[in-house]
Amino acid sequence: MSEGALEKVGRYRVDAILGVGAFATVYRATDDRLDGTVAVKVLAENHSLDPELRERFLTEGRVLRRIDSAHVIRVHDLGETDRQQPYLVLEYAGLGTLADRVSDLRGAGWRPASADLLSVVRPLASAIEAVHRANVVHRDLSPGNVLLSSSAGSPSGPPSAVIGGTERIVLADLGLCKDLAINSGYTVSGGTSGFRAPEQRGGPALIDARADLWSLSALVVWLVTGSPPEGGPVRGAIVAAGFPGALGDALDRSLSEDPGARHPDVAAWRSAIEEALSPVTPAGAPGATTTARGAASGNRPARRLITVLGSAGAAGVVALAGVLGWAWWADRTEVTSLDGGDVRVARSEGDSEVAIEGPEEISAGETATFSAELDGVSEAVWVTPEGSLHSDASGLEVATSSSGVATVTLVGAVPGGEPITVTHDLRVTE
Repeated sequence: MSEGALEKVGRYRVDAILGVGAFATVYRATDDRLDGTVAVKVLAENHSLDPELRERFLTEGRVLRRIDSAHVIRVHDLGETDRQQPYLVLEYAGLGTLADRVSDLRGAGWRPASADLLSVVRPLASAIEAVHRANVVHRDLSPGNVLLSSSAGSPSGPPSAVIGGTERIVLADLGLCKDLAINSGYTVSGGTSGFRAPEQRGGPALIDARADLWSLSALVVWLVTGSPPEGGPVRGAIVAAGFPGALGDALDRSLSEDPGARHPDVAAWRSAIEEALSPVTPAGAPGATTTARGAASGNRPARRLITVLGSAGAAGVVALAGVLGWAWWADRTEVTSLDGGDVRVARSEGDSEVAIEGPEEISAGETATFSAELDGVSEAVWVTPEGSLHSDASGLEVATSSSGVATVTLVGAVPGGEPITVTHDLRVTE
């Protein structure tokens, strides 16, 4: 640690500095009494004598105690150092920030898929709903304030390159939060540039929960395009990235300059996003078919695997994976661009690998052909966009009749190990 850094805060032994901000420093520390790792946030010494800043800091701790959500950082303790600096003892989320994770993925050539968006949208919406239930507005929702933490239990969402199966999104930094129960609606500007609502950018203005809806939408735009919105409609940029126009429409609504034109609450916003990301017309419907090629019906292990999957029902495949302890996200997905607009999406664990090769984008009415590459895998099962199962097929054909996103999944069984799952989002344009 740097010279002058604290070595102990209360009973907590400081191990490292996690971050230094304008008002506070966050340390990783050890609670020797309970034998656990925590994060300790200490108000800067020069600000500790400012009554307003001191009270704002303590308010963050009190607010966090009122919020009950697995996706909002938890506060364990509150105290004061020998130098009269107040501190908060917080849950330690040691896997970095969403900003860092997405930056690393983009550096490796990653492009977001619908599963990636949903793996962020759902827990964040849950977190903001919990914040609003406590009659609080966060006011500083940004990728740097979304942390990643280890999580016990089964996967809580669809396969995603962004959020691993044993990881959990945690919303942090409520230092700018506004308690609507004890404050007037008017407040000064604040928040992170690019992610703060228009009403937060000038002088005193009326701030309510709809400001967080603007920030949520800006974060989704950033996740899709790599940058927060710069003003004006985002529908064109969303469609250019291969996502449905309905997603752009939903985002544009809550990115409105007028808070009254935004979605009424988080539940409505989440519903609109999920509906926009719903799969294209499923196989079996008029104008759409899904067929497997090269199926080996005599392969008994594969038939056993598809029997287990089928027993959960098409909608329960992901949930069953959690029960079986499948390592959906054991390693990062590798995406490689191929000739002719095709891509290779691969996921590996140890010496075994499962990969899908096929087009990244087609026009509505066209048929996409996918092939499987298996290494160290005894059998495989395709899961089609509508959730039907095909065992041990060497390939899959998907024909669609409408625009949207069609998710194709391939599950490979590893002898003596956990199955490997890889997914590919086929973008279907108008």
